Amino acid sequence: MSDRQPGPSSSGYQEDEESKSRKKHWKKAKPSADHVKRPMNPFMIWCQKKRGEMLKSQKGTRPAEISKLLGEGWRLLSDVDKQPYVEEAERLKMDHERNSHVRRKSPDHVKRPMNPFMIWCRSKRGEMLKTQPGMKPSEISKQLGEGWRNMSDDEKRPFVDEAERLKMDHERNHPDYKYKPQKKQKRERKPINDMSTSSESLATMFSTTPSIIPPALQVFYPNFQGVPTQTFSTSSSGNFGNSNNPGTSRGQDSRFGFH
Repeated sequence: MSDRQPGPSSSGYQEDEESKSRKKHWKKAKPSADHVKRPMNPFMIWCQKKRGEMLKSQKGTRPAEISKLLGEGWRLLSDVDKQPYVEEAERLKMDHERNSHVRRKSPDHVKRPMNPFMIWCRSKRGEMLKTQPGMKPSEISKQLGEGWRNMSDDEKRPFVDEAERLKMDHERNHPDYKYKPQKKQKRERKPINDMSTSSESLATMFSTTPSIIPPALQVFYPNFQGVPTQTFSTSSSGNFGNSNNPGTSRGQDSRFGFH
């Protein structure tokens, strides 16, 4: 009989003491005082409303499984059912854009002096808001940028002189000031596959789309009748429909129990 003792896992990996110590003392960093949360999207708003009902009806289910079921439930909603959450998300987005510029600063925070463009915008933004009420802040900024680019050097001269004066005053009042720009992390966008030209991708997408409500989600969709499905051929000829089997051409796929 071997004296070899089984390890903590089949892979034989054993976590060292240093890693255990790091995990033990690791704490989630608290958000800074000027941190502003992003507004919720339609799916997040729907999950916030339905998660409590799901937890009551599925007691003991792991959070990861709850999230998976909520994702399936959202995909089964029609555009009409999603519309209230889309409208609520749009309202939250507008509120966020209107209030996100109001951030708490430390008492000893020193602002940078304004540049010529900022000085010009300060004088023109109020006029634009009066002449074009209801315009989005992003659209106003876009028009101000176009207006500044179309100005001649002579027209810009008063604002350049004012910016130079503010800069000199700033250097005199804050000789130890050093500007530290915040580095923005660039997010790499994943390439979007063109599924309209790939019969294999279409076949995979439709074969994995849920066509029957899972038992855990039936509490939300008591009147659900099923999702129409369509089979696709992955032959090299490019014909997606199956002409030899008219019974599966529209919403009658026996694989999913539709007849």
